[in-house]
Amino acid sequence: MVEYCSPLPDVPLRDVSITERLFEGLMQAADRVMLTDGPSGVALTGAALIDRIRRLAGGLQAEGVGPG
Repeated sequence: MVEYCSPLPDVPLRDVSITERLFEGLMQAADRVMLTDGPSGVALTGAALIDRIRRLAGGLQAEGVGPG
């Protein structure tokens, strides 16, 4: 295995979950189209995508699916 070490300094990272980081990025583009479904042509903005993610998570929770 080849290992690469960048000569640039480390970038400080905040201690947030990947979901929090994703939602932050999507909220910065809340009104911009972030995803377009190819077959249907349905376009989702950042805000709409967050809504879909939350509804999916809520549905999974309602069915007893938890973290892990």
